[in-house]
Amino acid sequence: MDNRYSLQFPIEEPQLLRTALTIYGISKKGLTAIKHRGGELLVNGVEKTVRHSLERGDVVTVIFRQKYRVIK
Repeated sequence: MDNRYSLQFPIEEPQLLRTALTIYGISKKGLTAIKHRGGELLVNGVEKTVRHSLERGDVVTVIFRQKYRVIK
C-alpha cells in the first residue's frame, strides 16, 4: 500500500518554487516535513529544490507522506 498522496498545480506566472508553495498554503514547517519525511517536490516530473525558478506552464507536484496511526 502506498502511504503517500500528492497535490498538483500549474504555474501561471514566473516565481520561485518556495513562493508558489506558500501561495498554496504550505508553510515552512510543512516544507521541512515534506523534505525530511519521505516527500518530494517535483517540477514537470523532476525533483527540484525550493530555490528553483518556475516558468509559466510548469506543473508542480508535491508528494506528501500520509500520516496514519494504528489503533489497538
